[in-house]
Amino acid sequence: MLAHGTPADKLRWSFKLYDKDGDGAITHSEMLDIMRAVYKMSVAASLTKVNPMTAEECTNRIFIRLDKDQNAIISLQEFVDGSLDDEWVREMLECDLSTVEIQKMTKHGHLPARSSRERLFHDNT
Repeated sequence: MLAHGTPADKLRWSFKLYDKDGDGAITHSEMLDIMRAVYKMSVAASLTKVNPMTAEECTNRIFIRLDKDQNAIISLQEFVDGSLDDEWVREMLECDLSTVEIQKMTKHGHLPARSSRERLFHDNT
């Protein structure tokens, strides 16, 4: 599904990664935890240029753009709709199959040899 799914399908799947406790909403803390991990992996593996935005700044920017009802959480609908309407947000949040590989590897403390920040968040449809 992820390799051939629509951008909305990929975003719905990605939402589950950010919703760490599985309660159907992404808190600022959940988003920040994931962003910090992505930044660490990308920089440690020299996969990308250092982003001038910190993980905190990136998380804040995402919340400003996606939390339309300003209730301090991002719902699935806000996540999908907001990401589809905003290319920067979509590129930051959309995950693909290479993300799964990296997550499995990092749980054991190993980074895969071939990956990139673009592959983590770039739409390959």
